[in-house]
Amino acid sequence: EEVQELREAGRMNEVLRKEVVTLSSRKETLEKDLEKSYQSEVKKIYDYECTLKAKDDEIGRLKAALERSQKGQKESDMAKQIAVERRKEQEDYYRAQVDVKKSQAKE
Repeated sequence: EEVQELREAGRMNEVLRKEVVTLSSRKETLEKDLEKSYQSEVKKIYDYECTLKAKDDEIGRLKAALERSQKGQKESDMAKQIAVERRKEQEDYYRAQVDVKKSQAKE
């Protein structure tokens, strides 16, 4: 009977050993899958951060372009105003010249 118990214990030991090997293999597989999943998520986050950085850079460039455009528009408006003022000054000058010639002609 003791021999029978030892054989039974040996079979149970073998079954348990196989189960340990199976579970160890499954554990390794799960750890590898987890690592792959983790690396995939890290890559997604990195890609997202790169996209955000690119969008921030693009926004910065657009803001700078808008500021330059607005500054250019202000300068253009000022140049137009100066041109209008000069034209008025020239018209006033020519009118004054005409008035002077008219008064000289009367004399």
